[in-house]
Amino acid sequence: MVGLQESKLSTIEDRFVKYMWGSEDVDFVFKKSTGRLGGLITMWNKNEFSKSYSIEGEGFLAVFGHWSGIDGLMGCVNIYGPSGEREKLQLWGRLCTFLHNKEVRWCLWGDFNEGKKYTRVNDDGRKFSKLDRFLVSDSFYESWKTLGVITLDRKLSYHCPIMLADKSLNFGPIPIHFFDAWLEEKDVDLVVKEAWSKPVTSHDPNKRLRDKLKAVKIALRKWSQERFGSLDSQLEVKRQKVEDWERAAEGRVLDANELEEWKTT
Repeated sequence: MVGLQESKLSTIEDRFVKYMWGSEDVDFVFKKSTGRLGGLITMWNKNEFSKSYSIEGEGFLAVFGHWSGIDGLMGCVNIYGPSGEREKLQLWGRLCTFLHNKEVRWCLWGDFNEGKKYTRVNDDGRKFSKLDRFLVSDSFYESWKTLGVITLDRKLSYHCPIMLADKSLNFGPIPIHFFDAWLEEKDVDLVVKEAWSKPVTSHDPNKRLRDKLKAVKIALRKWSQERFGSLDSQLEVKRQKVEDWERAAEGRVLDANELEEWKTT
């Protein structure tokens, strides 16, 4: 399940949500923005979560339903709250009207974080804030006792995405690390088709898929190395530099030269 805040959208189309999700297996609820302010989107895998109903209010969007394999009603609340103290109290008053229901396990995007100390940095790199959080009910936590929150890299946003996940699950390395830049190359389709069409010896469907993906991975890695050099290494160096500057800025004020190097990395 994914919650997005400040979408700044007054309308949304199914095909746009499917594009963001990456497949057809998605359902969603949407709260439109007020002009260019606010806007909330909550998306989920419709094979894993079945919506019963949703509630939309000032500053929040809640969806209730049933999670596959979990008994009872589950509630997930996506919040983009106001800054004023009075408005905050009003928001929590509205939320408490249905969060007091002990029969509902609920989770709020909005504190038990790992990773970075802060989740938002302003554009000049001088102000850090911890604005993004998860809050969960006791009954929600009881359903997944190995839950943890991880702060992810900021990428293009001022905010770090935060991920609530079962830390006990480890699916191993990603089968193929694919770069969008490859799609601009006319021959990448041929590289994939030729590697996929190579015969495999196993009759087990799972092993056949594994071997085919491995063949594609090897072919793409060789092709990319010849065409671009090591993109993984280049990106990792830049990512590490950005991480180093952000962690340094959490503890001290960066000078003008350091800020400029951070911004241009």
